[in-house]
Amino acid sequence: EKKYPVNRFFILTRTCSVGNVLPMDGHTMKRHRKAAGLTQAELAALLGTHQPQVCIWEQRGSNDIRTIQRIAEALGLPARVLLLDALDD
Repeated sequence: EKKYPVNRFFILTRTCSVGNVLPMDGHTMKRHRKAAGLTQAELAALLGTHQPQVCIWEQRGSNDIRTIQRIAEALGLPARVLLLDALDD
């Protein structure tokens, strides 16, 4: 598993004008989705997308801050939780 040497404070305070941040690990997303008691299809419905897209995010992750924010909101989490969990894994 690839680790990214990065300052956590920088991640949490950086404005994301380019739309990219440290990648969200798909396993982290999956763990939080299951903890919320949601299926991939249910999460997809909350996000306005389709189940195969959720599967792709869980397999590949995402580095798009808008996507990460939408996922976190649907899971009832601040986006930084998904990013910090990715750092701690």
